[in-house]
Amino acid sequence: MRPYLRWIGGALLLFLLVMLSIPRLRRAMHLRRRVRALARGKTPLEVREAVEAMLIARGVLPSALLIEASERGDAFRALRSLIDAADRLDVTPREIEDRVRELLQSLA
Repeated sequence: MRPYLRWIGGALLLFLLVMLSIPRLRRAMHLRRRVRALARGKTPLEVREAVEAMLIARGVLPSALLIEASERGDAFRALRSLIDAADRLDVTPREIEDRVRELLQSLA
C-alpha cells in the first residue's frame, strides 16, 4: 500500500485543482457568452443600445453611471467614449468587445 500513497496523493491533488478551477472556468465562459451577445456582429450604435438596455434591465441607470465615480462608471464612460469615436477613428470590433467585457466585470 505504501508505494501507492504518492499516486493517491497526486490524484487527490489533481482532483482538488480541477474542482477549484471549474467555477472560474464557468464564470469566464458565461462572461464570454454575454459579451458576444451584446457586441458580436453589431454596429457600435447597436452595441450601445444593447448595453444600455442590459443596464436598465439590471436596475442601473446609464445616466447615473456617466457621473458615478467608481470602476463601473469609468468602464461605462470608456465604452461610451470608444463607441462615440468609432465613426471618426478606426475602432475594431475587438476593442469594443474588450470595453464591454470590462464593463460587465465591473458590474459583477
